[in-house]
Amino acid sequence: MASTSFGAVGFFGTGGGFTILNLNGAGNVFYSSDGSLDTGLNPALPGADLGTFNLFTDTLVLDGGESQTFKNDNAPNPPNDVTGGDLNYSVAASGGSHSFSAINLPFSANLPNPGDQRWQETGQAINLLAGLTPGNYELQVFHRGTSNGGDFFLNNGGNNYTATFTVTPEPSRALFLLFGLAGVVLRRRR
Repeated sequence: MASTSFGAVGFFGTGGGFTILNLNGAGNVFYSSDGSLDTGLNPALPGADLGTFNLFTDTLVLDGGESQTFKNDNAPNPPNDVTGGDLNYSVAASGGSHSFSAINLPFSANLPNPGDQRWQETGQAINLLAGLTPGNYELQVFHRGTSNGGDFFLNNGGNNYTATFTVTPEPSRALFLLFGLAGVVLRRRR
């Protein structure tokens, strides 16, 4: 199961997490981090092909995430309490090893069902293309919640959730490289 918990805290059902991406300035899209909250309005992140991005003209921005948690205030002493959480993300070449960074998800709201809460951050503006070269990449994410009983995770059983994308060079640069290579070949022929 995608979510584990200590005592009576956890993420809603098998879902409860979103990764917020902005592709090419089109606005924030809440991707269901584990795919279970794919409603048509919220596409699934696992297995998604986010597209092909030109390093010089396109953008792939991670604006944050959202975790939806529950807690049971009626549990034995001490009562269970969710105290925070974060979205952990990593970009690496396809098949490469991942090193994760965390985005803190501060408390956002109590939800209508008693003990249910939203933890959210929407303004990080992290450029996921920064420092990349042309090639195929993976974006991996997982959610961590914190509680007075320990940490709990939405992480695909430790395998994380993965989407892919491709980075291409600027078209004029690719043409310049192609023509430059043709010039070298022609010079050698002479």
